[in-house]
Amino acid sequence: MKNSNWTGIAKDQMVSKYLLGQSSCSQLAAEFGVNRSTITRELKKRGIAILPKGGKRKYFFDEHYFDIIDNEHKAYWLGFLYSDGCNYNNSITLCLHEKDTEILIKFKEDLSSEYPFYKRTGHISKKTGKKIGVAVAITVYSKYMAKRLTQLGCHQNKSVTLQFPTEEQVPKHLLRH
Repeated sequence: MKNSNWTGIAKDQMVSKYLLGQSSCSQLAAEFGVNRSTITRELKKRGIAILPKGGKRKYFFDEHYFDIIDNEHKAYWLGFLYSDGCNYNNSITLCLHEKDTEILIKFKEDLSSEYPFYKRTGHISKKTGKKIGVAVAITVYSKYMAKRLTQLGCHQNKSVTLQFPTEEQVPKHLLRH
């Protein structure tokens, strides 16, 4: 039996509560009088990643940051991920030499990320094959963002197949960034 309260307005309210972290899928299902699967189906239909049971990420970040490349910062970070990023197994990693930590701090700020940095010692440069000492990295985990970055051309093993972005991916006026 379909719940007559499950209207477009109720769906929008549910999505807002979910995205703001106010309620889990189970809590929303109880509140709106529908099954949990109805909630998850609606979220997936809107392209929203479903959090694991328990309802909260350990670390927050804006996983929709790259939905639309509409400013210089987003275009810059996309290009940075093209050159130095790793999109693998639903995780996105940027790893740089310790002296470039400031760049990672700016990336973290733009993503509104709570993920911590971590150090890697004895890191080997992929470009030169030489040991570069201490590297600092940040990894965010999101199936949604990994899929979006893949659509933008930043995919696994991109070094061999990366192509310059199209105007559909990055507007012409932002390509230089």
